[in-house]
Amino acid sequence: MTGYRIDLDPVMIDDASALFDALDRPEVGIYIGGPYADSCEGMAEVIARWLSGPPGDRTDETWLNYVVRLADGTVIGHAQATLHDNWAEVAWVLGASWWGQGFGKETAEALLKRVTAFGGIQLVWATVHPDNVRCSFNCSSYTRSYCVYCVLISTFINKCFCCIISPRAYNCT
Repeated sequence: MTGYRIDLDPVMIDDASALFDALDRPEVGIYIGGPYADSCEGMAEVIARWLSGPPGDRTDETWLNYVVRLADGTVIGHAQATLHDNWAEVAWVLGASWWGQGFGKETAEALLKRVTAFGGIQLVWATVHPDNVRCSFNCSSYTRSYCVYCVLISTFINKCFCCIISPRAYNCT
């Protein structure tokens, strides 16, 4: 995508080693219940589960899984979306070496563009642990364990949702 320092490439089993290396720091898993995997082989198993798609009883879902890659090919994280009829849930995890440099915002924007390319998606949401917020929205006033960010696509297309909207504005919580 023009103007971005990153790109989202569909994840493949061959990405397991690079993705494991990018995410293999204890602080990466603090807010997501621990690391994705504890070895390259374990990461390959995780990727295989992602590639297999949703369980058979969840026929209303489509899974999108990407590696987040710098222009030089370096894998710095993972991004994913679960598409439902007219809404999607998105998430991304970046390696700690790339935190605080704007790559999370770029990943969110790129993922939002990928999701909206499927057509019919009107709402995108993500959850984040309040202590993991690195943008201007302050979750500290919430008493629940996670904040919910929502974006109405028609209103906020081409903007990073984690930095622009309070979930209360659209009663998404």
